[in-house]
Amino acid sequence: MGARCAARPSGDPKRAVGHENSTDLTQPIRRERAPDHRGLCHRPPHADGDEAALVARLRHSATYRSADDVVALSDDGTLIGHALLSQAAVVGPTHEWPVFVLAPLAVHPDWQGQGVGSALLTYLAVQAGEDARRAIAILGDPGYYGRFGYQPARDFGVTAPFAVPDANLMLKAIVPGGLTGVSGTLRYDPAFGL
Repeated sequence: MGARCAARPSGDPKRAVGHENSTDLTQPIRRERAPDHRGLCHRPPHADGDEAALVARLRHSATYRSADDVVALSDDGTLIGHALLSQAAVVGPTHEWPVFVLAPLAVHPDWQGQGVGSALLTYLAVQAGEDARRAIAILGDPGYYGRFGYQPARDFGVTAPFAVPDANLMLKAIVPGGLTGVSGTLRYDPAFGL
């Protein structure tokens, strides 16, 4: 049976997508909990890097917020997806602007293409919009993330602190005017080791 993820951005993260306290459940998305660590922090066969180690480091960061660490569950409660926002900043010559970085976003291969990643992205965008940060930055496929309003960071004068194709570093404002006047280099949480 396919996933029943549905994004419902309404300004209320409880309603964004099957929030655990919502009466409008489709696919449960909730904050990550300690028992989830076993399912998330080992290196599954479909992992393509050090995602589990990165997640562990981010959870020990001084700026970690559990509200920005969410999981998606199947109908039987199996963990099928995970996404995490970490605090970051765009640093210019005389100013810095607070933003988030979305990394990682992971969906079990059996559930890819069924709306789980979309649901996680939408949930976190609504959740993040209630913070004082201006935007979400992501490194990824512009064909995928562009569907959610992410635009090349270069269009805003924002660069990565490492070599990356311009098209792959993207930003999305999460507050009105969130990227107006923003330019500089993206500074990741120290847990990224950059």
